[in-house]
Amino acid sequence: MEKLLKKNTVFILCTVMFGLFLVVGCKKDDEKKPPVVEPEYPIDVPFTALEGVFQTGDIDPDKWENLLSGVLIINSNEEMENYLIRQDDGYPEIDFSKKTLLLACKTSSSSAYGICNSLQQLSEKNHEMNVDCYLTGLAMFTLWQVPIIVDKLSEECTIELNVATYPMNQPFHYQ
Repeated sequence: MEKLLKKNTVFILCTVMFGLFLVVGCKKDDEKKPPVVEPEYPIDVPFTALEGVFQTGDIDPDKWENLLSGVLIINSNEEMENYLIRQDDGYPEIDFSKKTLLLACKTSSSSAYGICNSLQQLSEKNHEMNVDCYLTGLAMFTLWQVPIIVDKLSEECTIELNVATYPMNQPFHYQ
């Protein structure tokens, strides 16, 4: 009986020791994992402006109703060619596997041009694009656009366009 009691005691001690090793091993694995850090919004999104690349005549007139005020997210050459017409220089070289072309468009009753001054990520899929629009004073209906290139964005993202309008004394010409 004493032998049986010793065997049971040894078995129980081995089981307890094995359980402790499992618990300690699991705790070490948890300590190795970095904590999940949620980003603090808003985040300034870096971009490259394509000033002077597209002119109003480059936008397909049949697509204007889709562009009257907003931002297009263009993630392929096919999408770019669907909205934009380029006769002379062709299309800009954009690596759409890594980049997205954002095309902000707005109509104006005066000749105008716009410059993107910031792009911010407000949440995982919501962005805000801030554009300064300079009115040249020439009375003519115009659809102006501001193209920028950013790191790849999902088609599911939404981009709110905010436009600040400023008068300008002299007509602006792309160089």
